[in-house]
Amino acid sequence: MHLLVRYFDNRLTNDQSLQARVQVERIRQLMQRELKRARLAGNGVQSQQFDAHIDIPDLIGVLRQVHNEHRLSIKHQMEAGLRPFGDREDMLELLGNLLDNACKWAGSRVLCRISGGDAVRISVEDDGHGLTDKDLDKLTRRGIRLDESVEGHGLGLSIAKDIVKLYGGTTVFRRSAGLDGLQVNITLPLYDNR
Repeated sequence: MHLLVRYFDNRLTNDQSLQARVQVERIRQLMQRELKRARLAGNGVQSQQFDAHIDIPDLIGVLRQVHNEHRLSIKHQMEAGLRPFGDREDMLELLGNLLDNACKWAGSRVLCRISGGDAVRISVEDDGHGLTDKDLDKLTRRGIRLDESVEGHGLGLSIAKDIVKLYGGTTVFRRSAGLDGLQVNITLPLYDNR
């Protein structure tokens, strides 16, 4: 990575060099995330489990600050007896990406529901304009962005789908029946060692 930065510094203008440095840093962060995932997949070790009753309100608080100019209603519903599950960092990244995406596209409302039982079921939906079936198919392709006018890199939903895959779960994208925008449904099997 340092060689790339030196190369860019010698060949590009200051603005181009700064943009290149930002891109190199993003690549470095993505590589670190992927290496972490590989370590987790290899030995199933985790540091701390995700407790939705504590972590979701905190995450929503951060998203309200990030998206405060939109004055969104971001609500959550959780099953009362839901136990902690998954690696906390993985679940924060998964839900952070899903909720951030919903906030970017919502008209005014975002809803996150989490329930347990034989598996953890996560649903995140918004009241945005929704997508066509063709667009729904493109959503998780890494680097694909359906609207270039919205800030982002086209990685959020792809990363979320990768995390779900790591946990042996499923991801379904569809139009929200209640809010008319996008709805993402995640199912994660419950494991004693995860």
